[in-house]
Amino acid sequence: MKYTVALILAMGCQPLAPAATTPPPETVAVTSVSDGDESDAPEQAAPGDWPSTVDEAAAELVAGLDAESMATLLATERADLIQFHHGWGTGIRNEFGLWGGNDALMKSCGKPHPDDCSMVIIEATWDRAKALEAQGALPTPD
Repeated sequence: MKYTVALILAMGCQPLAPAATTPPPETVAVTSVSDGDESDAPEQAAPGDWPSTVDEAAAELVAGLDAESMATLLATERADLIQFHHGWGTGIRNEFGLWGGNDALMKSCGKPHPDDCSMVIIEATWDRAKALEAQGALPTPD
């Protein structure tokens, strides 16, 4: 299953040390739906579609980032990734079954709590995006 993940800064969250290239906070969005209307909310992936490792989750997220989200992620310092905990992190926890059922991914994270596991995944996604950028091999969005 392909996820469309829009990585936009969580409303009201500021990085600890804002970089000049970091866009200002805008709206919370973890998919292409950002108005919070439950009828438009994305469905959680079925357990058989959940990634079972941090590497699988990061690869899926990198592949699903649109150009704007990728630019935002790449412009963010690693130390400032915590700003994505509530918006993007919430979507990761919900869609990847971290709150219940995806024991394999929780084990791969090496953390006992879904909040901590989602940060491991965000950091791994950042690492993967930075590595692909350095190789000149960033995926192009559909």
